[in-house]
Amino acid sequence: MSKALKPRQGTAITAKERKKFLEVLRTTFNVSKAAEAIGRNRTSLYKLRQSDPEFAAAWDEIVEQCLDAVEQVVFENALAGKQPVNNIFLLRHRRAHIYGEKVTVEQDHPREVVVVLHRATDPRLGPGRDDVVDAEKVESVDKE
Repeated sequence: MSKALKPRQGTAITAKERKKFLEVLRTTFNVSKAAEAIGRNRTSLYKLRQSDPEFAAAWDEIVEQCLDAVEQVVFENALAGKQPVNNIFLLRHRRAHIYGEKVTVEQDHPREVVVVLHRATDPRLGPGRDDVVDAEKVESVDKE
């Protein structure tokens, strides 16, 4: 580990370091590079993010701006017929109700499985309804 990346005690950073970190994050979209720019490691910045809601909000806003820029490039490439894999990814994310996964499985307890069926992708549900059902109900519906 380089000297510049050794962790410091605590997670606090100066206002100048915070500004620099956020600027580098905005231009690189890379937490490691942004942390290195202020002589910190990623771990200390993630800890600070957890403990400082204002810093977390600024970080999140930059991430959203970066993702907007990436999404725009993917969109422009899609219109030009380029990068079909990225186009599929974009559609799965932004139009999940059409192109996304058909069933979402959530597990709240090791012995209990919750299956979420989405109206747009499951004809077993009535119009305008999303449902959460237990595994037994899914099995009985699947057998019909």
